Amino acid sequence: MIALSNVKDMDNNASGSRRERVLVVDDAREIRDFLAEYVLEPGGFEVLTASDGLEGLQLAFSERPDLLIIDFQMPNMSGLELLRRLRLRHVEIPSILITAHGSEQVAIKALRLGVRDYVIKPFVVEEMQEAIERALRESRLSMEREQLIGQLKTGNNRLKQNAQELNALYSIGKSVSSSLDLETILQRVVEAAVYLSAADQGSLMLLDERGDLFVRASKSANGSVRAVNERIQDNEAGRVMRDKNTTILKGEKLPQHVATATKAHAVAYIPLVTQGVAIGVLAVASHRQEHPFNTRETRVLSALGSYAASAIGNARLQLRIAAERNQLLTIINQSENPIFVVDHDQHVVVANDAARNVLSLPHGDLNGRTLADLLHDAELATFITQLPDTGLIRNTKVRLSTGRVYRATLTPIRDIGRSVVMQEIGSNLRQ
Repeated sequence: MIALSNVKDMDNNASGSRRERVLVVDDAREIRDFLAEYVLEPGGFEVLTASDGLEGLQLAFSERPDLLIIDFQMPNMSGLELLRRLRLRHVEIPSILITAHGSEQVAIKALRLGVRDYVIKPFVVEEMQEAIERALRESRLSMEREQLIGQLKTGNNRLKQNAQELNALYSIGKSVSSSLDLETILQRVVEAAVYLSAADQGSLMLLDERGDLFVRASKSANGSVRAVNERIQDNEAGRVMRDKNTTILKGEKLPQHVATATKAHAVAYIPLVTQGVAIGVLAVASHRQEHPFNTRETRVLSALGSYAASAIGNARLQLRIAAERNQLLTIINQSENPIFVVDHDQHVVVANDAARNVLSLPHGDLNGRTLADLLHDAELATFITQLPDTGLIRNTKVRLSTGRVYRATLTPIRDIGRSVVMQEIGSNLRQ
């Protein structure tokens, strides 16, 4: 007889997403139904049942439940024999043995076979619930430990991966930022984008002065990076530049364009933005359906795009400065008057041929050398270095060591320094 009492729910403590499964092996149908209806199902367990030991053994092997509740005395195979055969096959399943009153010696044998607990008939619901909790406690703790170890490994792998990405981005960013050659920067960025995203192809597109989009560097599948200068019509690239947001296109209807060269399964577009202005797009393509670019790869590509936009902006600025400097040199070299420019730290920036001849400046590159190293006429040096920087044009007459007299005009140049233009007004004259 089984005594009933108040039924209380048991916590489904186990593995979170799936319910724990309990196999009840008992030849008495009323015992099986009672355990299922009043103990196990209210406790959130999934219930399996077997009516004899042989059937229970087969289910234990095939289903691998989380817990066995086994009657000692059954036809075909006893509960102890079932436990013995499981042990011979090295199948470790927490078990509870149901025995009749006065069979404690049988329970001791069962404990030696690995049974976690035993319950003597007749039993009440709470007694069985407590036995189940005791029997599952160790396996639950072991499962939680395995889950924590798995989470720890996953976290460590993620941290390791993030560290590798940061190191790669730092190295690439340093490499890109250290170069002022635009073509070198573009090719390094494309190569880095393909590498970091495990893409099959990549390209970098830039806007020219007229607003047309040109592919400037490209890497094809199994090929090297090459310089390109090919005008392209790419509506998606234009939209990405307008929105300034990274976009990933997936699916079978992707258009075929320069960014992919051949049919792609996924294409990631990364806008290149510097000082709030989109100057181009970095694009990478994957031909593999199993590699559509994930969140991590998109994040890394966006970071690379920021590095690239800054480096491209700096390289373009240097190209513009060099072009303006060459233009300035061309203009001032056509003048017969000595002309030179110094920065705010009194380093020579530009000096024309007339200035070199009149002031006995050495030939070759003077950029970066100070007036103190180059200028031997103290009167002129004092005028340039000691004149207050009021932003106004100033004039004076200076006598050089050669005896020749010049009118020197000093003009402030914003963000650069000062220019000095000298016009000869005589020789051996007194000021």
